[in-house]
Parts: sequence; C-alpha cells; structure tokens
Amino acid sequence: MMDFGGLMKLYKEEQGSITIVALLILVVLTILGISLTRTTTLDLRIGTNELVRKQNFYVAEGGVYREAAEVGEGSSYVVANVNQPHKVGAQVIGNTTDTGVFNSFGDKTGSLPGASHQVPVVGGTPYNFQVDYYGFSLPPKGYSVDQFSRYDFDIISDVNNVNVNARFYRIGPKAK
Repeated sequence: MMDFGGLMKLYKEEQGSITIVALLILVVLTILGISLTRTTTLDLRIGTNELVRKQNFYVAEGGVYREAAEVGEGSSYVVANVNQPHKVGAQVIGNTTDTGVFNSFGDKTGSLPGASHQVPVVGGTPYNFQVDYYGFSLPPKGYSVDQFSRYDFDIISDVNNVNVNARFYRIGPKAK
C-alpha cells in the first residue's frame, strides 16, 4: 500500500512555487513585449526616413532630366566658349539665382537671360541644380566627323542633400 502521508507532505512543502513560476513567466513576456515594441518603433522610423530619402532622390533625378531637356533644346543654356569648360547655369533655392557666363575659375563674366528657371519644380518639390559645360569630342557613330561634334554637359541636381549627378551630351555643328 502507498504512503499518502509522505506524498501530501511533499505537496505541502511546494506551496507557492506555482505563483513564483507564473510571475517569472509574466516578467519574461513583459520584457519580450517591450523589446518588440522598441524594435517595431525603430523599424517604423527607418522606413519613414527611407521613404523621404527616396522621394528626394526621385525629385532630384527628375530635375536632372528636366535640365537635360533644357540642354537638348539648346535655347536655355548657351555655351560661350566651346574650348573651355565652364558653368552655364545654376540655381540654389532660397538664395539668389546664380546664372550667367562663368570663366574656368568660377568668376561670373556676364549674364545669360533664361539660363535658369524661376523656381525649378518637379512634382511640386523645388530642387537645386547646376549645369556645367564639360567640353566637346567626336560625335557618336552615324554622324559625320567633318560636320558634327558632341558637346558634353555635367548636370547636378539636389533636394535636401540628396544629389544626382549625370553627364549628357548634345550633337551640334562641328566645333572650331
């Protein structure tokens, strides 16, 4: 026959241990919940910052393409000297418009009407830009080397410290 008295004595010695185990489980779950909340909050902040940065990048990229279209038209940015690289147009939002003919040292030597837009905007967001004439070279395949030259332009656009730099070229009459 079994001794139930010894078994009952064993259970009486362990009274309250379930409460301690339950409290430990609650503490672990609370700590886990707090850490998951902090991780989620951090992920939300990272996602928001990334979204803003991507939006700024796309506006800056749109600015580069808009200025490239202006270069392609040939009326907005006039190259004063094809033999020397120089700035042909720029605008910094919130500051004075920095447009005109510049020498190789960056000194303004004249002005170009229409070399800058009043307030350049892509998708409702203004952007800063700078267009530099880089130089000329042989035209691409399919153009007569005797009649045409390739004119290279560097275009820089930025929105809230997100910069996009690109080089575009235009085909025109042979440089002399």
